[in-house]
Amino acid sequence: MMLTHHLFGLPTLIRPPAEYLPLIPGVPVEFWLGRLGKACVGVFLFLSGYGLACGVPPTWRRAGSKALRFWGMYLPYALGVWVIGQIWFGEMRAGQNLRFSDDWLTGLANLLTIRFDFAYEWWFAQTYILLILLSPLILPLTARPRLLAVLSVAGFLLGAALDVKGVRFGPVSLSNLLIWQLPFVQGALIARLPGRALPQLAAPAALAVLLVLFGLVESVAPAALTPVLIVTAPLWVLVLRAGIARLPDVGTRALVFLGSYSLALWLVHPFLCYYFAQGLIYAPRLSVLVLALLLITSLMVVIPVEAARRTVLARFGRAP
Repeated sequence: MMLTHHLFGLPTLIRPPAEYLPLIPGVPVEFWLGRLGKACVGVFLFLSGYGLACGVPPTWRRAGSKALRFWGMYLPYALGVWVIGQIWFGEMRAGQNLRFSDDWLTGLANLLTIRFDFAYEWWFAQTYILLILLSPLILPLTARPRLLAVLSVAGFLLGAALDVKGVRFGPVSLSNLLIWQLPFVQGALIARLPGRALPQLAAPAALAVLLVLFGLVESVAPAALTPVLIVTAPLWVLVLRAGIARLPDVGTRALVFLGSYSLALWLVHPFLCYYFAQGLIYAPRLSVLVLALLLITSLMVVIPVEAARRTVLARFGRAP
């Protein structure tokens, strides 16, 4: 979903002569799938909230450790990109949302997730770390689900208003935090239901609702699609869960393999499809082949990097 979103859902970022050919001429199926692919962020946060709520109650120390582990994964990639940018690319062309400043303070701010000049797509790192750090405050409120639900929805609406008005509070994106806490809280609340199981709703009905909503939003207010995808994160989880359950074993194993590299793939793929190698990635032109090439080249980068990172962590007696 993430790769499809960034390859086909944001056509203004595809710079000529790069282009792709749709599978069905005249029908923008790839664009529609790319638009829907944005739901992957809400799904990821939903599962994060669900997993944390099912586990040992978080303490400040445990939350700090988890945030540090995430940052420890982010740091090698951010540092590598900064070095590559300084040595080979320097100041990138205007309009590419990518800058490699000679200012060390700017670089340090990017390494600390305070800024995301290296790649706009890395905005998620700051939001995710903040949600993890705040989990000792959020998760105990699942004991009062109505209160937490009201606070979460109110925070979402406030964040959306701040985002629309362009209000910023220093280096921390309060609007992102307020907006994206909603699927995180949804997951935590559902995890605390009796049996800690997802509601046994009909996945086909959930899919029908999602498709109808997509059709209405795309025809009436396309700019509202992202808020709709965030609010409907639980429905996306139901649909994906049902679909994965019907996969053969080889498909399940493939997803487990990709899942083990999901964060690394998120960190690497923008530099291939946008910044450093867009011409190469779109060279096959046929949309399915473009998607396959981005996945393969991203894996070629992250597999050795992750192997090296895990080896270093193992030598220091720490879990990856």
